[in-house]
Amino acid sequence: MHGVTVTSGPTMHFATGNDHALGDQPCIQAAAFQNASTSADAQQGVATVFAILNICNSTTAMTLTGAKKGATAVVYSLLDEGSKAPLPSEPDKFPWPAPLSAKTLPLNDAGVFTAEPLSLAIVEASLVPQPPAPPPPPPAPPPPPAPAPTPPAPTPTPSPVLCPSCKKPRWSWSTVGDMSFAHLSNESGAWSEEALDVLAKFPMVTIEKYQGQAAQCFANHKAQWGPPGGWLNSSYGAPLCNLDAVGGIGPRPSAGCNCTVESAPLGLTPDATGQFAEDHIRAALRQIKERNPNVSTLAYHDSNLMWTNDQVDRWGRNGAKVAKYWNPTVYGLDDGIVAEHPEWCLHNTSGQFVWDSYANNHV
Repeated sequence: MHGVTVTSGPTMHFATGNDHALGDQPCIQAAAFQNASTSADAQQGVATVFAILNICNSTTAMTLTGAKKGATAVVYSLLDEGSKAPLPSEPDKFPWPAPLSAKTLPLNDAGVFTAEPLSLAIVEASLVPQPPAPPPPPPAPPPPPAPAPTPPAPTPTPSPVLCPSCKKPRWSWSTVGDMSFAHLSNESGAWSEEALDVLAKFPMVTIEKYQGQAAQCFANHKAQWGPPGGWLNSSYGAPLCNLDAVGGIGPRPSAGCNCTVESAPLGLTPDATGQFAEDHIRAALRQIKERNPNVSTLAYHDSNLMWTNDQVDRWGRNGAKVAKYWNPTVYGLDDGIVAEHPEWCLHNTSGQFVWDSYANNHV
């Protein structure tokens, strides 16, 4: 007789009313009986009889591991009262004759037997011989040594703060002034006190490239500067008297004007100051910051067009120049790039400079 291990399946709770309660017990209780092992057993399988008791009032399916195909079960009901009877002449053969009534049930091909509720089953099943267990695999080789730890990545150097004192412009929905900014320039030179009173009220001020480009011309011809009929109302909307054009063909001086371009290297023109747009813009922004440090200030730079001293003077860009060094609006940076690195500018298929149509700028 051998014990049978029953895994999973339903259970029944036993409460005995004392300190030794059985608790939950498996519904299926089983034992196995085997004949003596012989050399033939190894070939045909071991003759085995299972006694399976189902103490629960429910059907339970179970798998008899290794049972041969065609095994059968003789099933008795625990509710069959029966009676007394002598031992049969052949007690090894099931089912026994009356007084107990029995039924014979087959196992399916997978060795599954379904125990009826409250029943005792005698299952005659020759167990299929199992192949010997394979030898255990060789031990795994020891793991390779752990790689040396990767040194931590160097902490990146923070980007330099280009303008630690710069402030974002203030913003508020409370007034129109808090939602506005000024973009302008004063061609005649530095800001007046009255102009600073106005500009200091804006959240942000941007200075255009024309700032201060005619300061000397204004000083020399102040009486002729403004309206009515002054140079302020010239054809191109600029106050420079040397930008008066006739018929849209090139700049020509207005009557009584002897001004020349001021934003140029010293000696290039009679009025050259050696200062350029960025110099005048920087001075104008400094005036505003001194009046109100909380104003955000920007310097305008046309990054697409190059504002230089050598721009051609005819809109058609053909023929001889009427006036040399006529362009009054010059960035020193742009002028230096064109002079020192002309290859950085756009050229046409003939190798000549490409001129933009706005003011005959290099591109």
